[in-house]
Amino acid sequence: FRWQGATALSPGSHKLVFSFAYDGGGFGKGGVGTLSVDGKTVDSHRIDKSIPGTMPWFEGLDIGADYSTPVDANYKVPFAFTGSISQVVFNTGAMKISKAQIPEFYQRLFAAAMGIQ
Repeated sequence: FRWQGATALSPGSHKLVFSFAYDGGGFGKGGVGTLSVDGKTVDSHRIDKSIPGTMPWFEGLDIGADYSTPVDANYKVPFAFTGSISQVVFNTGAMKISKAQIPEFYQRLFAAAMGIQ
């Protein structure tokens, strides 16, 4: 999905928030993604599934550019943001897996650390 508002942002500072309400109950489940600008929702999508594991170390959380695999084919890496970013807050919240799923979580974490898909 591509989250975007109907109009371009006006010049000046803005607060952009992306939230993902995960359905939980295991790995790769769906949820609802919402983009808000200055406290107002501008776009929201229901997603049927998410990434079913931990990302490899080389797919880090890039800020202002994408230095590894692009998120989609519509732009070329690094597609650097030309504005300024004053703060980034990343909150994962509590894990929503059961105690029985913890061994699978660690297997997926190990696979990601080794770069195994």
